[in-house]
Amino acid sequence: MKYAIVSLGCPKNQVDSENLMLQLGMSGHFSASPEEADVILVNTCSFIESAKTESVETILEAAATGKRVIAFGCLPARYSGELAREMPEIEAFFGVGEGNRIVAHLGRAESAVEASVSRPLLNAPHFAYLKIAEGCDNRCTYCVIPAIRGPYRSRPSAEILDEARKLAQSGVKELIVVAQDTTVYGHDIGENIAVLLKKLSALDVPWIRLMYAYPEAVTDELLDVMRGAGNICAYLDMPLQHSDTGVLKRMGRRAVEGGQLRLIDKIRAKLPGVAIRSTFIVGFPGETEAEFNDLLTFLRNARLDRVGAFAYSREEGTPAARMKRQIGAKRKQDRLERLMAAQAAISYERNSGLIGKTLDVLIDEIEGDTALGRTCADAPEIDCGVIAHGAIDARPGDFARVRITGAQDYDIAGVVESEGGNA
Repeated sequence: MKYAIVSLGCPKNQVDSENLMLQLGMSGHFSASPEEADVILVNTCSFIESAKTESVETILEAAATGKRVIAFGCLPARYSGELAREMPEIEAFFGVGEGNRIVAHLGRAESAVEASVSRPLLNAPHFAYLKIAEGCDNRCTYCVIPAIRGPYRSRPSAEILDEARKLAQSGVKELIVVAQDTTVYGHDIGENIAVLLKKLSALDVPWIRLMYAYPEAVTDELLDVMRGAGNICAYLDMPLQHSDTGVLKRMGRRAVEGGQLRLIDKIRAKLPGVAIRSTFIVGFPGETEAEFNDLLTFLRNARLDRVGAFAYSREEGTPAARMKRQIGAKRKQDRLERLMAAQAAISYERNSGLIGKTLDVLIDEIEGDTALGRTCADAPEIDCGVIAHGAIDARPGDFARVRITGAQDYDIAGVVESEGGNA
């Protein structure tokens, strides 16, 4: 029997899909094309309205092939009854963390996996996401994740290190540490993120990247570990969500001691050359023009390296959905476009400052003699890229030294000076 997995949503979802593949023993039974599979497994997302729409459309597209279809993950966790009634053609729906039930439903015993075997990857084989915890204890008023995935549950560090070691031995060059909130890792089991990162840095992996680091828990200890390890990227993904204190209070976000700008200054002082990424929500209920302008001013002062943003999505069952002064779609979209235009100018200025420098680039794709890759300042799929000309013998997963010759808003271009080796 051949299976195909379609994985939607965040990297944490992707790890769930990869672990299910491992449970099903899908080597030799996995098809990259749903059309060639007997069973299509769709791992869904329901974080915001657009993600729910994409999940429903993907399930229906899978059903249109006439294959057996199983949907699982966040969408069924929220709407299992409704989905079963509206989509009787779907064979089964399962929630989050129900891999064992899916395996049993398919009439398969869980495969015995050799101790040295790493999980299969749905992305290129030279980078992998390493999920260190499940669930979330934060109570952000706009977010449904705690209701879907439950309370925060850290994985034992020995288990994480064993998985990381297998991935490294399989040829992974970049480990990307993820959780709903990585910085509170271990609070429930007597461990902490700084110690875990230090242990991970002892592995033979050129790059280790930390994502989803909540600002109030970015400690001096964590920054010192990042600075002291040669293979931890000087990169910090820190979801701030907004700058205005009134909006942050309505969001249920915890205050940052000394303020966000002071924290950013401290991070840059402790990690020279660090790339800071953040995400922001515009159009949160009650957001005034003055509060939005506060965010624009913050962006211009903070001059963050990487920024993502989205318009607030009113999610049923959340406190924010019941708030007064909901903002219309047109105004939210206008604010989103203004914010991203402001950040584009900042990004172009920062990218232009790289012209003439030679950087280590991890190559993701090759098109002729042109390589598409990333620096240590860029996470896959969400950040900037490097277009490197003259990659004669390079292959995906190789490192190259690239002299930067041009800049755009979100990408840079250059010429390969040398290929091969580790960063």
